[in-house]
Amino acid sequence: GIREYLGKPTGPVLISPVKPCVGLSPLEFADRVYECLIGGFDGVKDDELLLDPEYCSFEERVTLTMDRVRKAEQQTGKKKIYFANVGVDIDKIDEMFNVAMTQGVSGIMFSPLINGFDIIKKYKGRVPIIAHNNLTHGMTRHPLLGISFSLWVKIQRLIGADMMISPAPDRSFYVMSRETNKHNIAVAIEENGLKKTLIGLSGSQTPATLYRHVKYMEHDNFAICPGGAVYEHPEGIQSGAQ
Repeated sequence: GIREYLGKPTGPVLISPVKPCVGLSPLEFADRVYECLIGGFDGVKDDELLLDPEYCSFEERVTLTMDRVRKAEQQTGKKKIYFANVGVDIDKIDEMFNVAMTQGVSGIMFSPLINGFDIIKKYKGRVPIIAHNNLTHGMTRHPLLGISFSLWVKIQRLIGADMMISPAPDRSFYVMSRETNKHNIAVAIEENGLKKTLIGLSGSQTPATLYRHVKYMEHDNFAICPGGAVYEHPEGIQSGAQ
């Protein structure tokens, strides 16, 4: 339901992991979110490294960020989405999830290989959920060890992930071929009676890599998750998003 929530039935969905991934105060984080969203992005997400540190507490971060998300929605006239990373110890997840819901957070990100597959099954249907790929490549990169990445995608789709992060065959996470990447996206969106999962391509993405992905896959039914290209643009974050 991510596309329905955003009112964006076609085209690549633009979801940015806020950078730098650690070290920002809650206010700094929220202000960067606002600049990215009014620059044209559909949404933002916490980096998988950002949880609940003392310098950027989860509750304060989501409170200030949702204030900026609503401000961006009012200014642009478009729905925006923020995925908060709830990847802490299992005994704290309910508490943090409830904090996020109280503040009106429109999405949640889990790491199923860290928190367990059932974490998505437990919360699915209540809010759009991203499944991050933390630890996945320990079981997918060698043909004699573990399972293929496409099977990992199918598992995430089965248990109810609405979006899944996948390194793209460009730039900093060149861990799979273009053909493998194309197949991973195909098994996430093929018509087979299951709800589809949106693949979010990550790893130092840029407008140039977006062009190459669309050209190679011959469709644009995926999300792309650029970080540095947005937040390190020489003319500012809004220009990076644009």
